[in-house]
Amino acid sequence: MKSDLLKDFFSYGTVGVLAKFVGLFTIPIYTRFLSKADFGILEIISVLMVLLAFLSTFQLESSFLRLFFEKKSLESKKKLFSTGLWIIILGSILLSSILIAFNRSLSVLMLKSVEYQLLFVIAICELLFKNVLEYSVIVFRVEFNRKGYTSFNLIYVFFNAFSGILFVAILQFGLLGLLISRCFISIVFSFIALLKVKKYLSFKLSGSVLKEMLGYSIPLLPVVIVQWGQKYISRVFIIVLFSLGQIGVYAIAAKVVLPLLLLTQSLKMAWHPYTFDNFEKEGSKELFNDFYNIFSFVASLIVIVLILFGKELLILFASEKFADSGYLIGILAITYMFSGMSDLISTGILIKKRNIVLTYSSVIGTSLGCFFMYYLSMKLGLLGIVIGELIGEFVKYSITAFLVKNIFVDYFKFSRTSIALCVLVPASFILNNGILSFNIDLFSKILLFLFLIGLLGMFYLFRNDSLNKRIKTLSNSLLTTL
Repeated sequence: MKSDLLKDFFSYGTVGVLAKFVGLFTIPIYTRFLSKADFGILEIISVLMVLLAFLSTFQLESSFLRLFFEKKSLESKKKLFSTGLWIIILGSILLSSILIAFNRSLSVLMLKSVEYQLLFVIAICELLFKNVLEYSVIVFRVEFNRKGYTSFNLIYVFFNAFSGILFVAILQFGLLGLLISRCFISIVFSFIALLKVKKYLSFKLSGSVLKEMLGYSIPLLPVVIVQWGQKYISRVFIIVLFSLGQIGVYAIAAKVVLPLLLLTQSLKMAWHPYTFDNFEKEGSKELFNDFYNIFSFVASLIVIVLILFGKELLILFASEKFADSGYLIGILAITYMFSGMSDLISTGILIKKRNIVLTYSSVIGTSLGCFFMYYLSMKLGLLGIVIGELIGEFVKYSITAFLVKNIFVDYFKFSRTSIALCVLVPASFILNNGILSFNIDLFSKILLFLFLIGLLGMFYLFRNDSLNKRIKTLSNSLLTTL
């Protein structure tokens, strides 16, 4: 693996995602001051804000990321960045104004009560500044400014965590305080981010550049909205069919799976800009396939840990009162792994600018996922929701893999991953399902863990000289990077 890609992964990927998923480090504190219902409300608001970000930015950040490398002069890059920025600002202000005007109805629609409308107002007020912040920091990535990106996001992580703990644990403002702290930090850091990228900032809009950006981003909107649905529709089903407490149970289980989500999002943030700039270079086909296998192998190891030790991690990160979330962790982990693999291989379709075909896999996967979530939830409760979610992600991954093999020929091979999944999926259903009772002692879990690691190592590394050499290079590069 090229050392530059590894450095990108640790800098733009892991550190950037730490900023987005700072909750991983504050969970042990928040669970002592917030109830299951509070986590349920927070989950609903978070899901809504992700959708609003898609609708208000028009996916222009994706256009900027893709088109930046085609612009050669500083002036053309300046036009590209500024045009996208001002459209995002206008879209965010317009959408936020409408939602604040109807926040009472929004609270009733989402939470069946008007008592939460202030929470929605505060969350919506953050939308503009969050969008500006996330768009601006893309400049660090396209410039491959690892040092700047790392330092900026580490500071953001620290202040986000500190302010959240201050408002929730010390001032004891509860969920309201948590949302206020997030809004305040987004405001401050959005202005800091703009100062950092001021060389690309102007007060002009270019109609031709906007047309070019929208030509790339608009076909992505159905894809990302459907992907939002596939990722978050489970929460909607839980809201409709169960209670706020139950969505809190689901939310805590999802928080425990954050290490896997951390890996997949790190990959996406580092992988996409790297591939856009390097896919035509010599040796890129072997590199793409080897990186896919390395990601799948590492993700598989994390999945095994979550399957075998998920309940222990849950109690460690949360508390005993959330122990009833444990049976969801293993299957959720498999689901997140499928999602990460889909994101990785979909880069081939994005490179070829065949974005619309991703809509097919997302729509079909989401539709089947919804059907199974509803049907299985009637029989298995929350477990049925999670299984339906897994089925949807599996279908999306399978269709995406088929399309990639025909559009982006010879860059990815799927045989080794398929064999590994034939072990992981049954293991998850047998050992971590909430129905069958297995009382496995710690020593037996460790032995099983070692056995599964050895088995997966054989699947991925046996007669795979290219990957073995890549891992040796990776190890040396890792030491240099760290």
